[in-house]
Formats: sequence, C-alpha cells, structure tokens
Amino acid sequence: MAQPCLLVGLFAAASCQSSNHDALVAHPDPPDSGGSGGSGGFVVDGAAGGDSTTEEPDAWLDAPADDAEDSPEDTGVQPDGPSRLTIVNGLADAGAIRICFHAGTGGALSALPVPPSPEDATGLVFAHAHVFEALPGGVDVATQDVRPVVYAGDMSALGGKSCDALSPLPTGVVEAKLQVVPAGSLNVGRSVLLVVAGCAGGIGHEGTGAEQACGKGYAADKPNATLLVATMTRAPDPDRIGLQAFGGSVAAQSLSLRYTTSEQLATELAQDVVAGEIAPKPPTTTLTLQTLGFKPAEGKLDVIEKQQTAVAASTTLAEALGRGGLSMGDFVNGRNYTLVWVGAREGTGPGAWWLPFTMTLVRSDP
Repeated sequence: MAQPCLLVGLFAAASCQSSNHDALVAHPDPPDSGGSGGSGGFVVDGAAGGDSTTEEPDAWLDAPADDAEDSPEDTGVQPDGPSRLTIVNGLADAGAIRICFHAGTGGALSALPVPPSPEDATGLVFAHAHVFEALPGGVDVATQDVRPVVYAGDMSALGGKSCDALSPLPTGVVEAKLQVVPAGSLNVGRSVLLVVAGCAGGIGHEGTGAEQACGKGYAADKPNATLLVATMTRAPDPDRIGLQAFGGSVAAQSLSLRYTTSEQLATELAQDVVAGEIAPKPPTTTLTLQTLGFKPAEGKLDVIEKQQTAVAASTTLAEALGRGGLSMGDFVNGRNYTLVWVGAREGTGPGAWWLPFTMTLVRSDP
C-alpha cells in the first residue's frame, strides 16, 4: 500500500498526486521574511524536500455538502460549518511546544508580531491538543499561505518574545519549520486535525532506539518533524458515539483499534490505520454510553498491529480523554470523537530523550 499523503485531502489534489512534495514544502525564507539566522538554538527544516510515495486523497474530504441527498453518515459528505483547527503535539522528542504561523503570499512568508501559541509559557504538552477558531495575528487563511514553525526545548527561553523576535534563536530552543499550508485550505468550513509528528532533533537526540522513537530514516542530522493532516467528521448520530482513529505517529505500524470494557467485552473500532490516515469514514457508531461497561473510566482503548492478535499498546478511556482536555462527562451520545496516537512506535516506552507511544481523544467538532 502506498503511504498516504502527509497533507491529506484538504490541499490541492494535484499536489498530493505527485511524488514530489515541492508544492507542499516550505521553501527557504527570503531575506526579509523573518527566517532565523545564526543563534544558540538549533534549527531544522522539516519541510525540506525529499520524495515520498503518495496516493490520491479520498474525494469525500472535499465533496461539497449539497452534492448528496443522503445523510453524512451514509455518504461521508460533510455539511459546512465553522472552520476549526485542532493541533496535537505529537513530536516524540518534545515534552512541550509552542507554534508560530508564518504567513504571506507569493512565497514570501513572514513571522508576525504576536506571541507563539499557546501563550501559556508551559506550551502545548506532548499528546495534548489546542483548538484554534482563528490563527493569531490576523492571518487570513483564505488568501494567505501559512507555515507552522514549531519551537521545542527550553520553553522558558522563549520568555515574552513575539514570533518576529525569535531570530537569533534563544539558546536551548529547537526550531522546526514545517510544510506550507496553501491559502484556502483552512477556510473550507471543516474541522481540521493537524498533528506535529516525528522528531525535531537537537543535541543528544540520537543513538540506539532513535528510529523506533522518531520513525524510519531519522537521524540527529536528519530530523523528521512533519505535519499529518485530516478532516474530522462532525455530523453525529444523535443516539450514538461516533469515533474515528488517526495515525499521528510516523514511527507506528499499521494499527487496528478496539474498545474493551472493564468486563472484557471487546468492540472493534478501526482497522489497519497508518500514519496520516483517519478511519473509518464515516465514523463507527458501535459505541453508546450504555455499551461502555459498568466502569467506563476503566474501559481500555487497545491497538493491535496488523496480522497480530496481542495488544501492542493500551490506555484507559479516562486517560485518553484527559489528554484531550476532556472528562468522562464530556464523552456522550450524539457527538463524534477522534482518537489520535502519537509518539514512539507502539510498545516503545519512554527513552532518555523521547516520549512513549501515547493515545489521546479529541472532539471532532470542538
């Protein structure tokens, strides 16, 4: 099976059909665009070219709502709604990140005079999510290209600096420049999920186990921070819980997802999900509040590798919801959710500099 396009469906299909990512990558900053110069920090370019085998994005992601008479559950077609962006920190070597959005037109992308997001000095913790109703700094996603630039490492070194004041880069900070999101891609009336995956690299982020943590091909001098993107299905079944799974780890294998109650009753939820893929489409609606078991908080979300039967990794429903900023009381009939796995390969625990395979649940319609 071909690897799915890392910038799925939302962006021009022609870009994803090619094995060359030139249409998607962030090209070097022009001299006046706020690119980082020499510094005490460590700069990597997660968008810097390279070929990748891709496949055409599924048409349902871009299908207009009025093209179908059937319900979204039957067709996969999504009704228009407010554009929302949910970002998950999936960098396996970053306990927290903050993000700047460089914006512009005609290839000139500039850092803006606003603080990195989130503004909380702690940053966006690993395997946690942050929802944007609009990008900071007045970015017009309808007409401007946007490149997320991620900062990892010493969050305190960022201080109160704004995005346009981070050159030279503070000591102890790693900067990862990610792929360009073309104008109009985030202004489509959809709920967009963006996972920052791979590893940002940095001093000491190398050695035995590095590829299990970060993904195939990673090296200290070749970090692989990247974007994995999909649209989440909003339209719910009013009487059931809708659920999709998203492969947010480039180190993980093809995985299937199931829910197991505290009484050991198992329900299959998704099959053979690879990095950058969201499935099933439409969401499974096999779960309800009544089928979560007598102790729902202790119910397990298990992943199983392809052609295997043993559980490769597991988390409780309560733990996954907590990472997504939700409680058990937020998990209700009549809403859709997306389970995102991030970090190292399934079954890989924490290392000296990397974080383990971790699962988090987010609302598909935040």
